[in-house]
Amino acid sequence: MTPLSLSSGWNCPSDHLPVGVTLESSDLPKPISVISWNILNSLWIPYIEQDAETNGMKESAILKLDRIIEGTSYTERELKVNELIQSILWGQMQRGRSPILLLQEVSTPMRKLIEKDIPQQLCILATDPGFNDLGLVIYDQEILVVEEYEVIHGLYSRDRDNFVQDVIFSIRGSEQRLRIINTHIPGGEGSCGPQEFSSYLQATFKPGMPTLAAGDMNVESPEVDSALKEAFNGASPFAPVVQSYGTYINSSNKLLQYDQILFSLHQVDSLNAFPLDPTGIEGIVADYLSGL
Repeated sequence: MTPLSLSSGWNCPSDHLPVGVTLESSDLPKPISVISWNILNSLWIPYIEQDAETNGMKESAILKLDRIIEGTSYTERELKVNELIQSILWGQMQRGRSPILLLQEVSTPMRKLIEKDIPQQLCILATDPGFNDLGLVIYDQEILVVEEYEVIHGLYSRDRDNFVQDVIFSIRGSEQRLRIINTHIPGGEGSCGPQEFSSYLQATFKPGMPTLAAGDMNVESPEVDSALKEAFNGASPFAPVVQSYGTYINSSNKLLQYDQILFSLHQVDSLNAFPLDPTGIEGIVADYLSGL
């Protein structure tokens, strides 16, 4: 990837952009959209700030909006993130889709803010509030019914804060079932996260059940694909839903495809996954990309 010029700033309030897919089938009462976004926990902003002078992030929305609003416990950045989350959810419903929104790096105060504002027909599944970074699965209860739900902490050897949320939904008015997995793989040199997550997918694989595994993988797609092939002895049933843009701005001003959605191909052929283009997530991604 070509280094980006950030002289005018990174205007997204997170260091990640959302990614998404639509699931379509004649067996579904309506299309289902699955969108994943690492919203950046405010606890980790000092790590961005320490390199801001050299990497251009000094002028970014992340740092410019990191100001507590008087009379509240929230920063301007956090309110902007919540505004975008609500826009994504409402926008998908207005387009006739049933939304599933997977979030990573959610603080407990942010969870409360999001929960207060989401549309009434939506529900939230959250990870253990005893950890710094929560994962949220926000879903449309008018269409989706939770059959099984599991939260795993401790899967990743380098970071117990990181998680896996594993949900099996049934779909009202249909015999279709859908498995959704939300994760945040730990990064950094020497991380075995992609291998550990791939081993989990292999050990819990459910043939015949459509499965989407999504989140912040902290590495790009080729490394995830390599780990999957190793876990599945060279024949992984999971393939990335290819995105047309990078999603994570790193400390070297490179836009990397860290946020990924994997779709299990070992299932009925009637359910198809299509990537949402930058305008398909309420124009949010397109707007931020156009500023680079």
